[in-house]
Amino acid sequence: MKEKTIKILFITLIAISFIGGSLGYFRPAIMGTGKHNFAVSANLEVTFNDVDTLTLKNNKPIYENDYKYKADYIDFSITGQNNTIEGCYTLYISVKEMTPNLKSEYFKWILYDLNKEQIYLEGDFSSYNNGDLKISNLMQLKRTTNDRYRLYIFLVNDEEENQTELLNSSFSATVKGVSNDACPPTLKETILAADVAISDANIDYAYTFEGGYFDWDTDSVLYDTSKESNGLYYTEDGTEENERVYFYRGRIENNYIIFGDYCWRIVRTVEDGSVRVRYAGEVILSEGIYTCPPKPALNNSVDVTIGNYVDFYINTNNKNDVDYRKSIVKETVESWYRDNIYKNGTNTAVTNLIADTPYCNDMTERVDDTTVYFGAYDRLKSRVTNASNPQYKCPSSTYAYTVAKGDLTYPIALLTADEVAYAGCISSNVYCTGYFLYTAGESWTMSPSHFSDLKSYLFITQARGELGPLVGSDSYSYGAYLSPALSLKNEARVLSGTGLYNDPYVIMTE
Repeated sequence: MKEKTIKILFITLIAISFIGGSLGYFRPAIMGTGKHNFAVSANLEVTFNDVDTLTLKNNKPIYENDYKYKADYIDFSITGQNNTIEGCYTLYISVKEMTPNLKSEYFKWILYDLNKEQIYLEGDFSSYNNGDLKISNLMQLKRTTNDRYRLYIFLVNDEEENQTELLNSSFSATVKGVSNDACPPTLKETILAADVAISDANIDYAYTFEGGYFDWDTDSVLYDTSKESNGLYYTEDGTEENERVYFYRGRIENNYIIFGDYCWRIVRTVEDGSVRVRYAGEVILSEGIYTCPPKPALNNSVDVTIGNYVDFYINTNNKNDVDYRKSIVKETVESWYRDNIYKNGTNTAVTNLIADTPYCNDMTERVDDTTVYFGAYDRLKSRVTNASNPQYKCPSSTYAYTVAKGDLTYPIALLTADEVAYAGCISSNVYCTGYFLYTAGESWTMSPSHFSDLKSYLFITQARGELGPLVGSDSYSYGAYLSPALSLKNEARVLSGTGLYNDPYVIMTE
């Protein structure tokens, strides 16, 4: 295949044509050249250099993992018209002709980011319904930036399916870009603009955000007001590659967002630049205004969890019962995501903004006599030193679960006990009803605590907010609630709002 590069001066419109006849299995080949210029504003211009026509040729489907080697592609780059302008753009495939048999999960596209050397987004044509097919989120073109992409289109081979219906196909399309002179701020930018972040160097995590701690000598709860900590903080200790992570702690009121028709609370940034959020209930519509449920008060619970109490696992009297991948909890969370977020693949405007970040189910262990203590127990529940040392970094990549590794079906799971500790509560008998993650009911984390007497325990946030262990088995426990967590990609942008529950940040999804 002859490879061509299309250089776009800033972004307003890019068009790459695919022209095909009634052939069977095909792949595109580049033929022909052309040049066009379109000016749509005083600041934005797009220039086509050697615009290529793609002709679809007969070819058999390929295995999806071979797309880099066997699928045909086209490269294009996007640059600013001058170094004083910034803007945003979105990429689309604009289908001109496509026979109905190609509206199939086997007809795929992949947009590959050549700068980062990774897939940016991918999808198929199974739910295509005329017009333009969005293949990117709203992306910012920064000064001196040259965004380079490779677009693959191919048929996927499935040996277990009869794919003869894909024969006698025709397809033609253009790829275009739509630009904005100004970009709405990203969620991370909005977080940092709203509050001044403070280093966590002076936080003692043996104390709650209110300065509460448990005195083992007097067997009582005491408070030290000098240990209070509320607000936006950052840490570079206990993170992946010592990357800075920003996190909320304590009594926070301005971290509500609306995303995918649900409310969420911002918990922290992730080392890859995404933002982790936790489910906070259904959106409330009153007199044309969208709001979120306020944080529950003690004994006044509102629905900030999904479903009813659920057991973590089916008991097998084995320490590995705490493996999230095999749990009832995973099945429940992913079922909710499938029905309410994924929506059978039709909700791509939302799902394309969700990052496949790792979720840590830390099963590293220490054996003491007949008890197995898992990693989070030793970090968060030491009676000897009264210390608490949470960390965001998963101690073993084996227990850092992602969709890409095959551990998860969808990019959603639960918070860890460490994330709860950073947010302001500790593992002891100190009540913690004032911090922003309080749910007024027991809620699972995905952090194992210990294994003893043939029972496996996991950390939960208890009815009064504090962290504590609960047997996860259906044989010994009445279960706990679920508040799922997911991560929004770093290009997730805020359309409006101040972050308050009655004026939440609204995430742009179109």
